[in-house]
Amino acid sequence: MMKDDILAGLKNAVGRGESLAEAVQSFINAGYTPQDVKESAESFSRGIKPEFRTETAPEAEAEAKPEMPSPSQPQQPSIQPAKQVKPGKKNTTLIVLLIIALLILVGTAIVLVFYRQDIFNFINSLFS
Repeated sequence: MMKDDILAGLKNAVGRGESLAEAVQSFINAGYTPQDVKESAESFSRGIKPEFRTETAPEAEAEAKPEMPSPSQPQQPSIQPAKQVKPGKKNTTLIVLLIIALLILVGTAIVLVFYRQDIFNFINSLFS
């Protein structure tokens, strides 16, 4: 069952533009076993979705209860799709700040060109 989760996460990551190698490393870093992750990656790269469940009798499936993780077992983080940045207020604010910075630089350059000698004389008078 965990391999199904890994395979779905790998498909999700690759669908978002992440390389398969990066997705595999992310799952390993998140605590999944390297063997499970690599098997899932191989299945994904072949385009085959293997059946990871073991064969059980129909009676056993009917009696089986969903397995709840015990408090002592760490839960694996779920893979969330990346949030898409919509053009809007953040981009506009950045553009306005860049324009202001450019105007300050241009203004400083103009002042230095026209008042260079006066500025140097003032600075020299401070140290004399």
